[in-house]
Amino acid sequence: MKNLLLTLHFEAYKKASYFDFLLNLIKLFNRKNNTFAYTKSIIRLKIMKGKIYIILFFILTSFNISAQTKMLTGYKHLVILNIPKNWLQVETNEIPFLIKPDEKNVSDNTYMYVYGLDYETSPDLNLWIEGNNGSLKSEIPEIKISELELKFENLKKDNFLTGRYKAVSYVYPDSKEEVLLVIESKTTIITAVLSAKDNTEFKQYLDSFKELVNSLKINAANLTFKEE
Repeated sequence: MKNLLLTLHFEAYKKASYFDFLLNLIKLFNRKNNTFAYTKSIIRLKIMKGKIYIILFFILTSFNISAQTKMLTGYKHLVILNIPKNWLQVETNEIPFLIKPDEKNVSDNTYMYVYGLDYETSPDLNLWIEGNNGSLKSEIPEIKISELELKFENLKKDNFLTGRYKAVSYVYPDSKEEVLLVIESKTTIITAVLSAKDNTEFKQYLDSFKELVNSLKINAANLTFKEE
């Protein structure tokens, strides 16, 4: 596998969670047997006007911090999350991060995922949802679409998030049920999805979905990848 040179720029306010994240990241660099493979690392900190600017330069072949904590990257965003208890990440060619319940005989329609879509201009939450709903209605006229009232304290407005997010419920003709949480930021739409084979299963796993979303830490990033 070719190494990738990854340059990451993101800023964080003086909050304990971000200091903890940085300290944990440095500790991980010093461990021998972890999933964060690297050959070189440089960390620079610069404090200006009460903000911390963190620049990380490292060569890597794997980008997972630990078994249950994951770091999802895009050209303009960085998402850190925790996999809920009794869920496992599975390999897929379509979605970089997808998890399923750690149970036997799990339906193909049962999963959760988080995915970010970067844009050149600031995306609009309502226009994005309108376009997504319109496409689904065209493909599946019988689908039932409604809003789901969910509140998350970690998605409030900050230097990157706009504070706007909305949960949309989808019920398919075959009884499959989904919730799509759409999160708006200055450059990126971040989506979190829970899919279940039916309403009973949907209610069973809704708390796991809330646990997943509550763990999200979303930051702006500027990533460039170069093959070496």
